[in-house]
Amino acid sequence: MIKNCHINFLSALNYEQKGRIKQEMSITINEHVFDGPYTTTKDLMDDPGVFAVIIAKEEKGTLIDVGESNNIRKGIESHKNRVKWDRFTSAGTLCFAALYTPDFNQTERASIEQDIRAQYEKNDSNDSEGSNYKRKDSE
Repeated sequence: MIKNCHINFLSALNYEQKGRIKQEMSITINEHVFDGPYTTTKDLMDDPGVFAVIIAKEEKGTLIDVGESNNIRKGIESHKNRVKWDRFTSAGTLCFAALYTPDFNQTERASIEQDIRAQYEKNDSNDSEGSNYKRKDSE
């Protein structure tokens, strides 16, 4: 789990779609603006990019993981940590956010993922899967 990375959900855009006002949300993580949060992967596109896994409670959230994929929706649905993420639902709602990068290759997406992870230090040396991080500047 990435600890002490609390996120405020910001309304980014209101627009009319088929006669209804739709509000899109965005999340800024390390200066990267992600679409979301979404409570289901059905709302995600099958495009390449970087994804954030968040536990949301009210209008705030805690980042618990980050990854990159050539297909964000399928990447999240088949991720090796998916079962682990589901364990956090007692603390809030499991949500996903996406930074779509259609013009980036895998190396560039991985660089963004690592940039985000670089803001965190390993919090639990016994966790070999690298899911426990603490923000370096939070102390």
